[in-house]
Amino acid sequence: MGDGGSPFFSTHVRPVRLWTTFAAGSVLIMIVADWTASRVGNDRLHEAGAHRLEVYAAGLESELAKYEYLPGLVTLERDVFALLRNPLGADLVQGVNERLERLNQIAGTAALYILDRKGLAIAASNWNEEASSVMCPQQATHWAFR
Repeated sequence: MGDGGSPFFSTHVRPVRLWTTFAAGSVLIMIVADWTASRVGNDRLHEAGAHRLEVYAAGLESELAKYEYLPGLVTLERDVFALLRNPLGADLVQGVNERLERLNQIAGTAALYILDRKGLAIAASNWNEEASSVMCPQQATHWAFR
């Protein structure tokens, strides 16, 4: 006991320090491993989401490209311009509705609409269906223009 310390204290302190250091190191390793795994997981999730988004965007662009010709085709119709100038002309509305109905059957779209400047449907391919909102102010479908 020449060094002033108790033999019990010196023999038990070292293992406690060793275990404390080991425990602290283990916790640190677990924190780093968790952070790394989280980062890797998030990166993989981001990459998968970006790829999925690209696939959806390509599918949407492909779907829209099928119908790019429709606005140009409709503008070839003389009655469409006449209807836009006189949206209350019953004969014009009926003729354009029927033409849109035939175009819709050929194109296979859900519906085709002719809209006035306010976004009100003045003619539609589904004019004869219950769901149609052509010229019905109480059920009017207004499309926003920006």
